[in-house]
Amino acid sequence: SSKGKFVNGKFVNVDTMHMEGIFRAKELGLAESGLADVVFSPSPPVASILFDLEHQARFFALFQHPIERAISTFYYHQIARWEENEKLLQPELVDVTIEEWLKKFNWRDPEVGNFYMRLLLNKHSFTDEDLEKAKNITRTKFL
Repeated sequence: SSKGKFVNGKFVNVDTMHMEGIFRAKELGLAESGLADVVFSPSPPVASILFDLEHQARFFALFQHPIERAISTFYYHQIARWEENEKLLQPELVDVTIEEWLKKFNWRDPEVGNFYMRLLLNKHSFTDEDLEKAKNITRTKFL
């Protein structure tokens, strides 16, 4: 979506932050058009449908350290009133210390742990082979 003022710049008004927007961008031929130098998306596997052998992409990513991500998640769940997903807002955490939360937090729960693995491989349980596959994807597809 467009926000702010662009001076002598161009932008494409598609929302690639959500699946519906990515599908719309695909229907509109975003990659083939050559109009976008950069496409932002939190989901590389889904965003990859925009591209083909003639219109390839490279991903760049900033990975948050897992401990910092856990801390950020804890505080985010306390205040995320704007989220549509009911699981994301957990106001009861306001009365819990982060130490208590970390002790109760089930890191082996596939819905909780392995965030990047779930994102890259689009699955919830993993083998050592999956770990190697995710590392290879990161090494070969990301700048």
